[in-house]
Amino acid sequence: MKRFLSLKFLWTLYAVLIAISIVLMLINPNLPMKEIILALTILIVFRQDFTQLISDHPSEQPSHTPRINPKLGWLGLLGLLGFAGIPCYLLSGQSFPFLFFSFFGFFGFFFDGKLSDILRDERFCQNELRANANASRFCIQMIAFCVVISAQLHSSALLPPFLMSSLGLCLGLVKFLQPYLLYRYDQLED
Repeated sequence: MKRFLSLKFLWTLYAVLIAISIVLMLINPNLPMKEIILALTILIVFRQDFTQLISDHPSEQPSHTPRINPKLGWLGLLGLLGFAGIPCYLLSGQSFPFLFFSFFGFFGFFFDGKLSDILRDERFCQNELRANANASRFCIQMIAFCVVISAQLHSSALLPPFLMSSLGLCLGLVKFLQPYLLYRYDQLED
């Protein structure tokens, strides 16, 4: 349980720091925010890779998974609103609509719905930890890749939409990958 909470806390802290850095960079482009974001990303990736798994105690968990309606997965179509960021950025210079790409993560409810009301035994808890760790690791590495690419961009006009869209896509990807990998590990790998 400690491992899961530390990953959630780490991911939330990282997302908040990146969002603050992006806002500061948009307010004052002369600040060395690209370097700060790159340093944060490298630190988080190294911290994530060297964290060891801590066993989860099944007595702390509820006995069954919650009931989730898989139709909530259709909310993932709201991610298409991220494409509204292109005309919005061209007309007004606002890049925040690119964060709507994070709504693609709602497609994970399709897999959460398939795992509704399943017994949470020790194997399920281990698969849950494994899925969360792999999804978080993959998405942090994707953010690190996007940050390295953004550090190489020489056009300051392309930087805000690139950072916002990549951040939105990575957040949506981690929210989708966690239930997908859990379903794959628990149901398909026997």
